[in-house]
Amino acid sequence: MSEPSKKQLELEQSIFSISGYNKISKNNKLREQGRESETYYARNMIEAGLEELTNQIQNYIYKSIGGQVGVKALAAVYLNQFPDIDVVSFIAFKVIIDNVSLGKATTQVAINIGQMLEDEMRYTIFEQQDPKHFRAIKFHTRDTNHQGYKKNMVRSHMSKKGIEFQTWSKENKLRIGMKLIDLVVNHIGMIKLVNKRVGKTTTSCVVFTDVADKWIRKNRANRIAAYPLYLPCHDKPKPYTTLFDGGYYTDRLRTSAIKTTNQETLKKLQEENLTVCLKALNLASHTGWGVNKFVFDILVYCWEERIEVGGLIDREPLELPVKPEGFGEDKEVTKQWSYHAGLIHDTNHANKVKRFQILSMIDTAKNYLGEKFYHVYQMDFTSRLYPVTAHFHPQGTDIARALHQFYEGAVIKTKKDADWLAIAGANAFGYNKLSYDERLEWAYIEGQDFAEQVSLNPLDNIDIWGQAKDPWQFLAWCREWYEFCRVGLKGKYVSRFCCCLDGTNNGYQHIAGLISSQGLARKVNLQKASKPQDLYKDVLTRVKELLAKDTTTEGKKWNDISKELSRKFIKKPVLMIPYNCTTFGIANYIEKYFVAKNISMAKNFQNNFYLATLIQEAVKDICPESYQVLNYLAKIALCFNKENKTISWHTPSGFLVQQKYYTNHTKRIKTKLSNQTVFLSLAEPDVKLVNKRKQVQGFPSNYIHSFDAAHLHISVVEAAKKGHKQFCLIHDCFGSPAAELESLIKSVKQSFFTIYSDNNLDNLHHQAADQLTDTKGLPPALLMGEFDITDVLTAPYIFT
Repeated sequence: MSEPSKKQLELEQSIFSISGYNKISKNNKLREQGRESETYYARNMIEAGLEELTNQIQNYIYKSIGGQVGVKALAAVYLNQFPDIDVVSFIAFKVIIDNVSLGKATTQVAINIGQMLEDEMRYTIFEQQDPKHFRAIKFHTRDTNHQGYKKNMVRSHMSKKGIEFQTWSKENKLRIGMKLIDLVVNHIGMIKLVNKRVGKTTTSCVVFTDVADKWIRKNRANRIAAYPLYLPCHDKPKPYTTLFDGGYYTDRLRTSAIKTTNQETLKKLQEENLTVCLKALNLASHTGWGVNKFVFDILVYCWEERIEVGGLIDREPLELPVKPEGFGEDKEVTKQWSYHAGLIHDTNHANKVKRFQILSMIDTAKNYLGEKFYHVYQMDFTSRLYPVTAHFHPQGTDIARALHQFYEGAVIKTKKDADWLAIAGANAFGYNKLSYDERLEWAYIEGQDFAEQVSLNPLDNIDIWGQAKDPWQFLAWCREWYEFCRVGLKGKYVSRFCCCLDGTNNGYQHIAGLISSQGLARKVNLQKASKPQDLYKDVLTRVKELLAKDTTTEGKKWNDISKELSRKFIKKPVLMIPYNCTTFGIANYIEKYFVAKNISMAKNFQNNFYLATLIQEAVKDICPESYQVLNYLAKIALCFNKENKTISWHTPSGFLVQQKYYTNHTKRIKTKLSNQTVFLSLAEPDVKLVNKRKQVQGFPSNYIHSFDAAHLHISVVEAAKKGHKQFCLIHDCFGSPAAELESLIKSVKQSFFTIYSDNNLDNLHHQAADQLTDTKGLPPALLMGEFDITDVLTAPYIFT
């Protein structure tokens, strides 16, 4: 691997070394060197609020330690150890913004701040007291991003040199983080704390204030804060040959191949053959991307002009309803108003996060206009692949995906190549359940007319592309299809549009493969058919049949509004079931969906719970095999519960999944925030006590997730053998330029065939038996059905 470019190193340095930039900017040295972009970044971060936060931290330290008599505050003692408070401000500022935009709870945000500050302090002390050895360690670890390895190296050398560093406790990290959150709340005015009720529990969360929206929108200087902490790379990320040597080039950007801090998990994985998994990770990371400028320009215009289309929301919060006559006196009137007001408050909080995410995508995309860039990927503990950049990535929203196009692309040479581009447009518009012939007919006639109108005048034709299933991706397609149709096959048109095919009911597809179920395989398009089968429609029909015969009060209510029960509504709960979602989870979704449509009966949880059970019953009727497999996997988990053991298993791509769910001992932490006492719960896992409920609930879904991850690994590695280098990968969705899609999907089908030519549940049975002391209660592997797995090789709609 070649050395990183100067531009890449400057990008990575800019992420963490803000204090150095501040000082250089103040001295104007970078300007003299002609490196204006770095001074711009540093100056704008200061204007975004860092300078004020630094001042407040310094004032807090002075009052707590040096200026006033009294007990020294714990956070002040720790913060006073930092030689440069700019570093503290920057870390707190960015962690808060990133975590709020991801919806993290207050406790987690505070601990994350404390963790990053502890890491910074460890490096700082070592560098101060032994700069020579610090430079040597830095050089020695330049090829690894593994946090644990580098920490151990630093600790070892610090110990040899007699340099002491006391590791911060989790509680102290929480207190330090909470103090910094407190300062941001009171002096920056960017965030506030609210209590959110999730199910039966109430959680403290950090959310953006109304002031924050205006602050971020105020000008470009403030909006630099919307950049995600981990930015896309200008150079190809370092390839992973081990778990710890890939990703970013700079030591401080810790991106191991597996997103976990559990050292035992990492140690066991080091002993495994992860060749296929790491190759897949590298192929995803080495795909070159570019920003679609046509989409970007329209997005910016619609955002600035407050045009609500395709996921864009009004930048102003919704107003509360006027209090009706009788409010405060009539209990029912007051209750109804309060309920609606609460929903509006929840919507406004959610919209603040969405607005920030949109700004983050716009500003990050602008930074990469005309540039080739790459995303660093990591695997979760089931080996699923995820980009580390927040919001702006090809697994993101419709907007995020539309902003991405392949940088290289591929020439459309044949009619078949063009047809795949045509099908991609029909899919984006919402015709993905039609046959391929019907989709092609639409694309070459009506789709071609739409493409011309939208491409030539997108703003006057929002009513066309705005009605699509994926409006922004359809907008991008219109431009691509119009440009191709202008020149045709003879024009050697290079298409950069990302053509994706999704697995149809992919969780159920894997269940069908696990037990070779002929009936389920047919329903989820694993066999040849003239048109794609529609499991959602089948379940919806069954739900309505059950409601028509239902004589209960709840059943009659739902039957009265059965027209509101659409395919769009039923899709999510049907998808949730193979991943072992609870009835309560489905009921919560029902409430959210129908309350948003102003259907009052959804305010009653009993009604929602009833419909949730009915949907589950319908799924059992339509595809009983799904519950057969889920119950079997749950029984295996129960065997591990009896022995108080966590469960592990190997996937077909060689990854060792280690499901470690432990019981948490909750400690109540009392802290101060804005002169008020706040109690936060700090969860400390007890590694000697398995969380039995979570293990049983989590194992079926994690097992199926691990198989779609393994399928992705094997598929892209096989495709790479054919010369493929451009991939868009979203778990059960595979994308490439149109000219390469036919070959890619052949590899995807072949890999599915390879995986399910084996008896995977029998393999699981043997793996479980090896881990258990008492195997008497272990259920035998389920009997395999009559489905011929070779059918998937000729199934046209397995991915569609």
